[in-house]
Amino acid sequence: MRPLFPTKATAMPHPAGAVAHRPRDPFTIIVYATIFGVAAVPLHPFWLATYLAWTLAGAWALSTDSGLRTAIFRDATLRRMALIFAFMAVWMAVGVVGRGQFASGRTWSATWNIVPVFLFAVTVIAATRRDAGLARALPLVAGVLVALGALEAIVGRIFIEHDLWVLFPRLRLYGTGDNPVPSAAILAFGSAAAAVAVFAGRGGLRLLALAALALNLAGLFLTYSRGPWMAFLLSTLIALVLWRLPVGRLRIAVAAVMIAGAIAIPIGLVVAEPYLDQTGCSDRLQEENTLTASATDLCRTSHRLSIWRVVGTEIAAHPLFGAGPGTLVKHPFGQHPHNGYLSMAFYYGIPCALAYIALILNALHACLTRPATPLRMMSLWVIVFATVFMATDLANPVSFINSVYLYLWLPLALAVGWPREEMPDGPPGMPRRSPA
Repeated sequence: MRPLFPTKATAMPHPAGAVAHRPRDPFTIIVYATIFGVAAVPLHPFWLATYLAWTLAGAWALSTDSGLRTAIFRDATLRRMALIFAFMAVWMAVGVVGRGQFASGRTWSATWNIVPVFLFAVTVIAATRRDAGLARALPLVAGVLVALGALEAIVGRIFIEHDLWVLFPRLRLYGTGDNPVPSAAILAFGSAAAAVAVFAGRGGLRLLALAALALNLAGLFLTYSRGPWMAFLLSTLIALVLWRLPVGRLRIAVAAVMIAGAIAIPIGLVVAEPYLDQTGCSDRLQEENTLTASATDLCRTSHRLSIWRVVGTEIAAHPLFGAGPGTLVKHPFGQHPHNGYLSMAFYYGIPCALAYIALILNALHACLTRPATPLRMMSLWVIVFATVFMATDLANPVSFINSVYLYLWLPLALAVGWPREEMPDGPPGMPRRSPA
């Protein structure tokens, strides 16, 4: 057993949030801009500019940073990530042709998004290599940026959209998560980041992290999103248990059992929903075809099970290449699969869904087997949240900039990368990187 965070003997030189971080590296600025844009900026031009910035930055890093290329080729975790992304990109492109959608510009555009997703991961990894302060500052900065989005949404609803809030009482952020459920996922990410900054920080910065944590948790509650609530609680418990276990087979085994059990809980509740509706909950359900129907009622019907049946039928009809990105689920209460794993199979085929799961497992393995740091704690926590959350929600994980970049692609990249502070002599298979 070990303390929640590393001891003085094993900790990084500066705990997360212990010192002020003044980002000057353009890669770091892009990472922070992405977090803020997703959480708080209601401007499509800003999202597009950020999307293009990390796409170009990632391509530039791959073409000019020989150390980064060497890392990807020599480090097994990074190499697996790159190979999985390459397989997914090829499979998706072949699927476009295989489905006879070769001339569809919209389909190609949606398929292309796998490339910016990979380049976003490259940008994040490059930023942690280039910026010596990013690894220790990111939990605090991310928590505060998301908290600003929560504050903006709460104040905006109270003073600007009061009448609308009465009609639609579930909080939504003004960034790309313009919906209560993805907003809740963003706020869960921000809560985890701020909590890590609280435990690893000190002094005034710890107080700032506490304020950010309170705002993010308040926002998460006000979304009235049951799936993200459950995923956040379960991932918190799992992260705390895993963090106290030493690196080794036991830690991996415990993680496998706990994560599988956590995923099974929301799925089990969905399967049991018809029986739960026969309990006292059914007496409180309102008419489901009205805009305000049971918006904050925890007993409201999710319709997930009937949606999954439709999705399963479509997957069985197109098992190899899926129905194609942009295809709508033909269901009156949902036009996407409402399950991240089924989504990949529905849009791109079962092989692509298996590759997607392998990508997540690769990141989890890195979190569980590499040195314990606050940044890796945050990554583990958020990735576990994502695995549970995706059991009952998420449309297409491979898409234009949106909430999934914060609660999945960002922690995934942080997990597989090697921050500069962990490279005094270079990680296994990677030469020492000369100072910038």
